[in-house]
Amino acid sequence: MFEWDANGDGYLDTDARAGVDIYRPIWVKLTRSGTSFSASYSYDGANYVPIGQPVTLASAAAKQDAGIFSTSHDAESAINQFDSGAVTAVTAP
Repeated sequence: MFEWDANGDGYLDTDARAGVDIYRPIWVKLTRSGTSFSASYSYDGANYVPIGQPVTLASAAAKQDAGIFSTSHDAESAINQFDSGAVTAVTAP
């Protein structure tokens, strides 16, 4: 799920969802270009599938918080393992 605060009031209120196989490793990627944000996922770390459409957040600050979280909405428990993370800055030519 890719969630964002559409009206800038501090609450995540809009989302895009992906139907994924939760029983195998999944890579996730958040990409920013100016005030446009997009999310995608991959099963192999190379071939990414978009989650919804890119979102423009006109009020996004130059430095913005982002994060990954996990939750369960039913009685089943889940084990989530995060084994690495990276932030990569790309400068325009």
